[in-house]
Amino acid sequence: MNRKIFFRPECCLMCLSCVLACQLHSLGTREARCIPPGRQPQKRLSMAFSRGTPWVWKCQQCTAAPCAEACVSGSLRQKVDGAGVEHHPQTCVACGSCFLACPFGIPARHPGENRFAKCNLCPQESIPPCVKACQSQALVYQDVSRFAREKKKRLLIYAAGDVGETLDSITGEKVNNATWPVASRQGTIAGTNMAGGNLACQHNFPTNPLNLFGVHVLAAGHCNEEAEGEALAEEAKGSYRRVLLKSGRLTGFILIGEVSRAGFLLSLMKKKEIVSDPGELLQKTFSYQKRLPRGYGYRHGSLFPDFPGERR
Repeated sequence: MNRKIFFRPECCLMCLSCVLACQLHSLGTREARCIPPGRQPQKRLSMAFSRGTPWVWKCQQCTAAPCAEACVSGSLRQKVDGAGVEHHPQTCVACGSCFLACPFGIPARHPGENRFAKCNLCPQESIPPCVKACQSQALVYQDVSRFAREKKKRLLIYAAGDVGETLDSITGEKVNNATWPVASRQGTIAGTNMAGGNLACQHNFPTNPLNLFGVHVLAAGHCNEEAEGEALAEEAKGSYRRVLLKSGRLTGFILIGEVSRAGFLLSLMKKKEIVSDPGELLQKTFSYQKRLPRGYGYRHGSLFPDFPGERR
């Protein structure tokens, strides 16, 4: 397993606990009160504050390390699996070639001994002391591929409403669905996923309820004049209803005035059920009510609080 120490600056508190733990470990102790007199710690890890952002300076454990290639004494060696660079300080001659070759300038001369030092991932420890000491988890010791996956997830951009694109569940095309009911549902999904959840946007098609001077209007799906399919309409005094079907499935409807059966129509669209008798969709009551599970319809009360219609 190719494990490395990764730094997450957004979590760093600049407490320097990692630096202290690293230095104490290099001296062979865990307590600052037990430091041997006259000994100075190795500089294997340091912190800096650059442009308002904390940053940790440590060996990057390069897979093709120029410091190992430049080392004339063999003190620095590339690991067999390419997962980092081993350091054998007992053979170091302090020539400084590693420091000159390193693009990050990480190898540092030991102040008390004539040799260079760098992070060796503390192979004798299951978890490096610097990572153990970091209370904010700014330093993590993980497999490279796992950290890359988590980092990609953290860098995802979450959007909803008029700034996001989603797949229309009816047409299968990418659309900007910015109607308020859909946008608010997308916002809930985006917020849940930002918090670590795993929700998907289902039944994604336009829905828009309105109350225009006391007249209830509800449109859902694709039912405009340009939409393809078989259109059925019914107009009466104080109401207008229009439904659109394509390949036997309901793809959209517009209800004006009479909206009491909107929940059943929405449920048919979500289930993508084949409609055997399209004429039933415009009836006051129809047999599809018996096929729908309880609570699968549309809650009128949340949209039209003054509407005395049926709730499901």
